[in-house]
Amino acid sequence: MMAGLSVAKIKDTVDGIFPLRTFCLSLALLISLLLVSVGIYQLIFAEPVFHPALTGKTIGMVEIAKAIEDEPIKTVPDAVSVPEAEGMHGNPTPEPLSVIEDSIAGLSQQTPYGALPIVRESDGLRSFDAYKAPFKLKAETKGIISLVMADYGLSEKLAQSAVNTLPTGTSFVASPYAPNLQPQISGARAKGMEVWMGVPIEGTENNKPVNIGPNSLLAGLNATENLARLNTHLGRATGYAGIAIDVIPNYSKDSPELRTVMNYIATHGLGIAQLEPSDNIISLAVTPTGAPFIAGDLWLDKATTKDDILNALAELEKKSLTSGHAVAAFHPLPLTIDMIAEWQKSLAAKNIQLAPLTYAVQVARTEPLSSPETSPQAEIEPHHGPQH
Repeated sequence: MMAGLSVAKIKDTVDGIFPLRTFCLSLALLISLLLVSVGIYQLIFAEPVFHPALTGKTIGMVEIAKAIEDEPIKTVPDAVSVPEAEGMHGNPTPEPLSVIEDSIAGLSQQTPYGALPIVRESDGLRSFDAYKAPFKLKAETKGIISLVMADYGLSEKLAQSAVNTLPTGTSFVASPYAPNLQPQISGARAKGMEVWMGVPIEGTENNKPVNIGPNSLLAGLNATENLARLNTHLGRATGYAGIAIDVIPNYSKDSPELRTVMNYIATHGLGIAQLEPSDNIISLAVTPTGAPFIAGDLWLDKATTKDDILNALAELEKKSLTSGHAVAAFHPLPLTIDMIAEWQKSLAAKNIQLAPLTYAVQVARTEPLSSPETSPQAEIEPHHGPQH
């Protein structure tokens, strides 16, 4: 009883000096306002963090799904040695990348970006010729098909599945964003697969620019910056025959900046592939360079139902028999991979043969198809130079 009176007396004394109830209500209101403000900030201003499951279509589009913003990179003016870039100035040198193995002697040069491809001085050997996958044209072949899987390496699990499941003759376009990229490229080549390097470039969709990843080549940048960005991708690994693009670039048809980039790629001994069939901007920029070039005919999994993929495969067969060759790109989706593995079993009976992308370039330049007996170029073996 006395304790209760004492507490009441203390409360009356405190309320007389400072209204305790008013203070508690005010404090609760302030905490509530603070929590609401933090929630609004996170919702509107903070960057979202994505944690996509590494299965299905997510793998093929993981870099796009992350919605990562582009960041400027440090450039190395001395490493950008094309006439169009002379007189331009970049930023400080980036940190050197780790030494990459699995490179034929004389076909790469160590730079702060990594090992960049070059044409071998002693004999003019190019990466396009040296890193071709082995292929032999059969006498009865009436059409060849080049299958090209984009975004190779983003998921090491799917990459391994693709290497083990897809037929020999499939070509892979390595993602420069892939972890442990060099071992994955080396593993694919050891299985007889051909590898090209993907180059992210600002695309366009519905007349709006689309930035598809860090260090993408951008239409608004000068030659020095774009070539530096290109080198960050080329320097990720060695052992690839060329570069591949899979978007409609956000460049004009007569863009001198794009021509500079394509010329740089050509002078470094690489082939160039445009996997997006609806684009002709890349081909216009490549033609004056004389670089080996091929354009894709269709995407197998533009729609990802089983019937859609079967229809695309049927169209691919028809195209190869009509034109002698056809190029189809696809993403590393388990459904597509499994369907290709089953479908390819029927090709021999139709006199259709799967061939690496480099061979499709050759056929596109020297149509019609020739048998081994009539063409000295019918059998292509990769160059196995000394390793360093």
